[in-house]
Amino acid sequence: MIAAMIDYETLDTEPTAQILTLGGIKFDPHTKEDPYDPFYVRVTMDDQDALGRTSSDSTIEWWGRQNADVQEEAFGEGGRVSLDEAMKQFHKWYWGCSQIWANGAIFDVAITENIYRQLGRTVPWNYYDVRDVRTMFKLGIDPKMDKSNLHNALADAYEQAKGVQHIYSELGLSK
Repeated sequence: MIAAMIDYETLDTEPTAQILTLGGIKFDPHTKEDPYDPFYVRVTMDDQDALGRTSSDSTIEWWGRQNADVQEEAFGEGGRVSLDEAMKQFHKWYWGCSQIWANGAIFDVAITENIYRQLGRTVPWNYYDVRDVRTMFKLGIDPKMDKSNLHNALADAYEQAKGVQHIYSELGLSK
């Protein structure tokens, strides 16, 4: 099974949020094999403004309280691509996955689906392929995640995938 874990860093908590970065990693929840095929993209703001994507004062204030290196990664100018290009790259990367995982399906997945609709594209998964890490992490089993690199979309996706694998193993769901 090929599953994908995604994570966004954004300027809002709504499905219409402007995205700063998108990270993803492929993994098999049923094994402890290292997650692979990382995906990471930094997105420009101008085209998101034109599309009416949103930001909130509270989220911007929250970013202001983060470490300088975290802020630089999220807001630095270098290496950004348009939202359209980011989603083309993501769509190609996601191809062949059978599940989409996120730390809160009503956040990362909802944002992705909103972007796809806004760009007039078809979402690359079915509603029944969505998995929610947040629910799994509330089962009372420590996911054993390294939290030293929080708020980096790729690092967060990787650690969340490792956490899912650990919980699957603890529940006897591993191959």
